[in-house]
Amino acid sequence: MGGAWCLELSGPAAQQADEADGRLRRPRLIGQALGGRRDEHGQVFSHRVGNRVRFIVSPRRLVPVMQRRPAFLGGVISDHLIRTDNFLGRLVAWAEPREDVRALLVVGSFARAEARPDSDIDVVLLTLDPTVFVNDTAWVRALGDVSSCQLEHYGQVTSLRTYFRDGLEAELTVARTDWARRPLDSGTIRVARDGTQVLFDRDGDARQLAADVRRPTSC
Repeated sequence: MGGAWCLELSGPAAQQADEADGRLRRPRLIGQALGGRRDEHGQVFSHRVGNRVRFIVSPRRLVPVMQRRPAFLGGVISDHLIRTDNFLGRLVAWAEPREDVRALLVVGSFARAEARPDSDIDVVLLTLDPTVFVNDTAWVRALGDVSSCQLEHYGQVTSLRTYFRDGLEAELTVARTDWARRPLDSGTIRVARDGTQVLFDRDGDARQLAADVRRPTSC
């Protein structure tokens, strides 16, 4: 599965695509323009600037950002979204074959659709044994060209603040699976209520956490 792609159209082509039905014709039109490089699970979002229309096709999990904040599809922020979306694609592809990674969640500004061009991407990795990922941080090299990586300890969790040479900053927080299980720790509740999008979840803990923080009395 690929990452996100960006395309700009102008003139009649832009008018035709902009007026197309969002769920049917538009994906086909943009998919054709992109040479068929569109995953079947992708979604297409547009942002008009003057006589030009910018489209982003994303098969990943940042679609809530694009749906709720279409103004984000202009200029610098669209490039940042694409870079971040592609990073999440590499992260999921790395994690899926590993049985010791039980869930991945996006939290923070990207999860609540308030990211800025300088926002980092915050991810929580739930695992059976956090020491595997904390004692040896070489695994982050599978996610991109790493410039630097530093450990930050916060009680039950440890974050790997990672800087990539393409300008992306990621805070990769490693936690035991029970971090997301009832009874929820106050730190877990605070992080999850600040925005949560589940990337994948083997055991249901991440989805249950997202549901719990939407129903405060059940925590």
